Amino acid sequence: MMSFFIHGYYKGKVDFDYKAFDNINFPEIDYETNDLNLSEYQQRTLGHIQGQLENKIVQTFDNYELTERPGLWQNVTKENNEFHNDYVYGDKFNSNILVYLDKGTEENDNYIEVKETNSAPHRIYPEVGEYMWLNQAPGFFHRANNGKGIRRVIHFAYYIPEIKK
Repeated sequence: MMSFFIHGYYKGKVDFDYKAFDNINFPEIDYETNDLNLSEYQQRTLGHIQGQLENKIVQTFDNYELTERPGLWQNVTKENNEFHNDYVYGDKFNSNILVYLDKGTEENDNYIEVKETNSAPHRIYPEVGEYMWLNQAPGFFHRANNGKGIRRVIHFAYYIPEIKK
């Protein structure tokens, strides 16, 4: 977890049926899962993923709140392709976790970058089933790139009181 506090992110792996979401037409922006008419199996799979993520959160933080239902989207919007901090810009979460359903590589140019205010970014090419836990405290910024191919993610937004402004 030191990278979460020093570099603004932590990455790990969750265990779930990666193909459970293959039949969904992922929207281009963050949508609530209710809007996508998920099957019971897909909803249970989301709950299974959320449970694993929250088991990780509770190892470091005593209190946390999921501020919205998990969202699903593909590709990258112009705003998300630029360095930003969601919490500083007014969103109701100061920590969010992106679970990747597609592999990022140098060849497909699908990656996420995280940086501190005046530092060089850390570029990460996520694996399928890997998560990026982003620290949205001021001073950390991130951006995503979708070069070619598909970039699908599941988004979990949390407010954690111990993460200070």
